[in-house]
Amino acid sequence: MTTGTSHSSPIRVDWLPAGLLPAGGRLGITIAPGKKTAGRDGPWVRDLEIDLAALRKDLEVDVLVTLLERQEMERLHIPDLLARVARHGMESVWFPIRDVSAPAQVGDARPIVSRIVDRLRDGRTVVVHCNGGLGRSGLVAACVLVALGHDPPQAIDAVRRARPGAIETPQQEQFVFRFAREAGRGRDAPRRPRRPAGDPTPEAERVRGALYGLAVGDALGAAAEFLSPHEVQARFGRITDFVASGPWVAGEWTDDTELTLFGAAAYAGPGFAPEETAARMVCWMRSGPKDIGRTTAAALRLIANGTATWENAGRLALRAGRGAPANGSLMRAAPTGLVRRPDDPRLVEESLALSGITHADPRCLGSCVAFNVVLSHLVHRPTVPLEAVLAAARDAAAPIAAEATEAVEGIRTGRPLRHAAEDRYDGSKIGFVLLCLERALAALRDATDYESAVLRVVNLGGDADTNAAVAGALLGARFGIAGIPARWRDGLLRIDDIEEALETLLPHVA
Repeated sequence: MTTGTSHSSPIRVDWLPAGLLPAGGRLGITIAPGKKTAGRDGPWVRDLEIDLAALRKDLEVDVLVTLLERQEMERLHIPDLLARVARHGMESVWFPIRDVSAPAQVGDARPIVSRIVDRLRDGRTVVVHCNGGLGRSGLVAACVLVALGHDPPQAIDAVRRARPGAIETPQQEQFVFRFAREAGRGRDAPRRPRRPAGDPTPEAERVRGALYGLAVGDALGAAAEFLSPHEVQARFGRITDFVASGPWVAGEWTDDTELTLFGAAAYAGPGFAPEETAARMVCWMRSGPKDIGRTTAAALRLIANGTATWENAGRLALRAGRGAPANGSLMRAAPTGLVRRPDDPRLVEESLALSGITHADPRCLGSCVAFNVVLSHLVHRPTVPLEAVLAAARDAAAPIAAEATEAVEGIRTGRPLRHAAEDRYDGSKIGFVLLCLERALAALRDATDYESAVLRVVNLGGDADTNAAVAGALLGARFGIAGIPARWRDGLLRIDDIEEALETLLPHVA
């Protein structure tokens, strides 16, 4: 074991990529300067004056952010750290966080993160430190990236690439996701310009309608989730607008939209990258979301613990009895139907791949294929009669799942709903994928406009957010972005996240 000193181990700063930061600003992470303590490889006996001089003169640090608690500074034998930082000509910022922990509330971290963002925008060099420069420092650095507009998985990955081992605990990782949800990803970033209701091309307008239609249906249905139609009526009269209920505030969408946006990430590059979608889903699961389906969670846990990959997690969960014919992959299937044309064989292949990350039951796979065939026609072949579109969806699902084929055929021929009619709101059918598919296709078949059709699905209750999200995607594609009431488009939370997904998807449509 060797003793680490300021001479033998000059203080080092690990810098985050400049491309993720405002022009001219630099953000780095380091250890506690001047600390004297035991270490894994030997004791640290550092010199505070030497470390601070190196940070200021050699590394040109303007702002030093200290995350140590007062008693921790005393234990590390640097009780006057904050004052001495200022004497070296650096701005000293103190935000104490308990070791191996995270701030208690997102609101506690927001001011310090905004202050760092402001300094970076001014072209300043900011360095964050705790004791070892891993857990707390990585957490704050990742929150800064989130505030600048980067999504949590990208922020966490960037910090860990710069500083291996950073963000040490699940609690710290979850806080980054909480910060994104509650403080607002990109709140301190330049706001994206809001686009007009129509886009230059009709196809793009329908793509935008589908994604907004899905999010609006999701947010409208959140209040009615798991209620019977009678309970919806007793509690709300009739839902006609966004309603706060349970953990959801008015206009907030749920996991249906969140996971759909992760699906869009598979199309961020020139090819198809389902592993990117799976990685984002795993990070999201670790963040402790407000809502996550059992089948989805079971498969993602297999990926998270290294038991499975994105390619076989859904199958392994199914074999272990933890998979179910639930609607958790149907609700997030839309990106494939938006970017692939009906006659493109990749539409079926990619629908199966994205569903299979978590849901490998043939009824789930077949439902995703059928849904995307319909969605693709609505976007790319809108003049094809619905009866012919449903026939194409039926035929595409036929090799995969006979029950999905029968569900589509029932809608095409006008038979009474087989599965949706069986929903007794006792939990036995809520979330069943064929129920969701039938309800969405029936809404499309019977619709005269987006608003009345999606509200009918919402007020039926059951798995209302998912049913309305899936139906909303089809209805939004049919009626276009202009067909969705402006009060709903503008009332959604986290619109920037939807716009970012559209920026990923629309180049594939052009």
